[in-house]
Amino acid sequence: MLYRSVSTKSFSISIEKYTMNYLFPYLLFFIWFSCRTANKPRQEPVSPDKFTMAEPDTSKQGTTATQSGTTGEKPRPHPVPVNVNVNVNPPPPVIQATADSVFATLERTPCYGRCPNYKITIYKSGYTLYEGKRFTDRIGLFTCFLTRQEMGNILERAKSINYFNLQDVYDSQVTDLPSVITSIREGNRVKTVKARFNVPPALRNFEQYFDSIFENKTWTPMAQH
Repeated sequence: MLYRSVSTKSFSISIEKYTMNYLFPYLLFFIWFSCRTANKPRQEPVSPDKFTMAEPDTSKQGTTATQSGTTGEKPRPHPVPVNVNVNVNPPPPVIQATADSVFATLERTPCYGRCPNYKITIYKSGYTLYEGKRFTDRIGLFTCFLTRQEMGNILERAKSINYFNLQDVYDSQVTDLPSVITSIREGNRVKTVKARFNVPPALRNFEQYFDSIFENKTWTPMAQH
């Protein structure tokens, strides 16, 4: 009897130790996990019917989406050409009116009547600028080109009348007369003659020849800015 009593007591102590060492921690963990799960909001499963596809924005595609017939298809950008000159008719070149670039000039000044008032400037390149001011068929700026031969003819005609040795001014006290101012450049020498009164006939012929060169020329109006 004594042995059975001791054995029963020992068995009870072993169960108590087993419960405290092994089962009790698991019980606490189970209680903590249950409380944490109960406080967490439940997520309902999403039905496949609730999925929606976003419609493509075709408001910025203009007429490309309509022409292609495919909804949501982005138009392909057109390739941009490189180094393409879109200016079909470029403006005429502007020549700087510096003294070194001018070959010859002829200017007719105004008078008290209806005297033609204009100026012609010829550059070394052949580029010629006409500036019509009053009582002339062309009012404004016009341009044309002279050939090397035509420029050479002007220089030869000037030499034939000994232009570089003429007086610089032919004038008097008479006021109601227009002046003709001419200039020629050859190399480093430049000669300008103002002819208004008592002008040598050879110089008058040279002035008329200067004008006659442009009788059959086509003048192009110069764009005004």
